Parts: sequence; structure tokens; C-alpha cells
Amino acid sequence: MEPRPQPEEEFQLVSESEAGSARVGRGARLPGAGKRTSNSEDLLNATEKLLANAATRKARGIVNAPVPLQLPFWNEDKRALPNPLARGALFTATKDNNREYYKGTRVTTLANIDIIYKGEELRQDDMSVLLTIFHLARKRPLSKDEPVEFTAYSFLKEVGWTINGQEYKHLQECFDRLSANQVKVLADGGKAGYAGSLVRSFEWRDSSGQSLSKWKVWLEPKIAGLFTQDSFTLMEWADRKKIGQRSPLALWLHSFLSTHREPIPLAVEKYRELSGAKEKSLPGFRMRLKAALNRLKDCGIIEAYELKNDFVYVTKRRQRLAAA
Repeated sequence: MEPRPQPEEEFQLVSESEAGSARVGRGARLPGAGKRTSNSEDLLNATEKLLANAATRKARGIVNAPVPLQLPFWNEDKRALPNPLARGALFTATKDNNREYYKGTRVTTLANIDIIYKGEELRQDDMSVLLTIFHLARKRPLSKDEPVEFTAYSFLKEVGWTINGQEYKHLQECFDRLSANQVKVLADGGKAGYAGSLVRSFEWRDSSGQSLSKWKVWLEPKIAGLFTQDSFTLMEWADRKKIGQRSPLALWLHSFLSTHREPIPLAVEKYRELSGAKEKSLPGFRMRLKAALNRLKDCGIIEAYELKNDFVYVTKRRQRLAAA
């Protein structure tokens, strides 16, 4: 694959008056590269204050040692999803082949969440890849020096994609998008937030162009600021894999609804905005929304749903109690 061109301009955070209510754009996919490294050092360090209250630790009796930032631990059958990333159009439910590139754009979200994003449009395939990287990275402190390592084969198995050359390329492109972006997230009145690239850097081949036996991904340690108490949700990974990749709106709904104990009634139009859907026709989107909700119902993820006065009412599946 030919190296992907880097944007030349600096990341600029637009003011609220400039951004308005614009939502995530879509654009053409660009070719990948062997290594992608973000320039997040140039970002406003919005998370320093957010992480200042992190619990102090001592490493082997060394006073004033750097505090390792670490993701919380969760079980193998779960995936941790930062609520702000699922409650808006940062990862869209679009399914065409055109991804727009946009900069300094305010993403449509629920209230109390502010996201400004620069980069190629992210979709549900990118969400699955990011959730899997978070999962692999949860077992140790995050470090700029030590990457998360895995075989591409095992990663494709984990996300439930077909094992073939096309999907290897697809995986590379997802990592390229996740590393070639800048995002600023503030939520819950500043209790959770992050400013930087979703993936710090990614390598799948060495300097001589030879494929690595294990791919390497680095995360920014401060991305742990998205996993503060009550700011993330543990979602059922088997449910997401059961939905499959052919229904991106069902995948988006699964993520969105997972972050709510009791889903609030929302208008069909609001779902279109929050999911970043591309349909210009509301009836066309309503039809796809019904199909996606039926998919969730068929998979046993929701009990029922109802459209009344063009509002959507969803009843989630009751959690089964573990046997004593």
C-alpha cells in the first residue's frame, strides 16, 4: 500500500459559534501506510486537569514516581465503551463507500457532551477495532513506550471478520483512520475527557517493508481519562458480533442503547442526527431504523420497541441473574 498523505494544517478547535450544529462529515477513503503517528503533542492539553485527581501510587517505594495510567479491568466477555463515544455521531451508522474528511467539526451528540473532531469519517468498523484495542490494553498500565501487540489473524477472529486478504487490508485502513485524527472530548461537566488521537501510532511492517509477525499499536496514556467512574459502559461483546457488520445502524443502536439503563424516547429525526445517517429522506431513514431495531429484537438484545407519533420507545432486554 502506498503511504497515505498527511494533512499539512495544524489542528484547530473551532468555536461553538463557528461550528454550530454541524455533524460528522463523510468522504473518500485514502490509502494506508506502514506506520501512522499522531501529532497530539500539538493539541491543547485538555485532560491534564481531568486526570490531576487520579489516585496517587508508589512504585516499589519510589516516592514521586510517575503515576501509570491504566484502563479499568473487565471480564473477557465484555467490552468497555466510553459513553461519550457512543452517544453521538463520532462513529456513524453510514454504510456507503464515501467517507468525507473534515476538520475542527463539532459532532452531533446528546446534551452534556462536547466532541470536536478532525480526520476521516469513523464508522462502526472503526468502533469495533477501537473497542478491541481497549480490551487488549486493559491488562497493564498504558505506556508510550510499550505497544499492544497481536497477530492480525487473531484480531480478525476477535472482531468476527472473515479471514482473507481483503479484511487484512480493511483492518489496516481502520487503524490508519484511528491514528490519523485529532479529537477533543469533554463530558459530564468535565469529569471525563480527552484530547489527542484515538490511537497514538500503529505499525504492521518494519523499516525495510517486511510484514511484522505481530502488529503493534500504541495508545495515548491519557486516553484513560475517558474511563473515569460512571463515564463508561460494559457492553456484551457477543451481542455486537451477533449483529454482524451488514447492519451498521443496528451496531450503532446497540452501542447507544447500551449506555442507557432505561432508553429515553427519542424522535426518529433525532436518531438520524445522532447516528450520522446519510439519508436525506426521513421516511427512508425511518425504514432503515425499523429494520435495525428488528435486528436487535431478533438477536435478543431488546425486548420490544414502538413508534408512536414518530418517537421511538425501546424496552431493553432484562439482564439474566447469575446462578447461585
